[in-house]
Amino acid sequence: MDMEDLLDIGLDDVRFIGISGMSGIEIGPEIVCDESREEPGQRSRLWAWKDVLHVLNNNTGTEQVKGIVLDFPPQRDQEHLNADAFSKMKKFRFLKISVICTFLKA
Repeated sequence: MDMEDLLDIGLDDVRFIGISGMSGIEIGPEIVCDESREEPGQRSRLWAWKDVLHVLNNNTGTEQVKGIVLDFPPQRDQEHLNADAFSKMKKFRFLKISVICTFLKA
């Protein structure tokens, strides 16, 4: 199977976020971002924390969203997320939230 065959696979069949080729360039995120460059809530998968927070804070999720991976960066203190944002995500199947903790020594 070559790269063209992989690009012909529908996104419903893709079970990964990135494909690394010999050049080391990941094309998976690029394919998903092509679903909607302007509004992340119209993409099938969200993993960039800025995009995830935009969708959850502004209630812009759509039926296209199937999965969210949210890795909070350590400099973020607190976020208030809108739980109603999930109500429009009818095909939603996967949620992973990670909090990266850093401890400062006194």
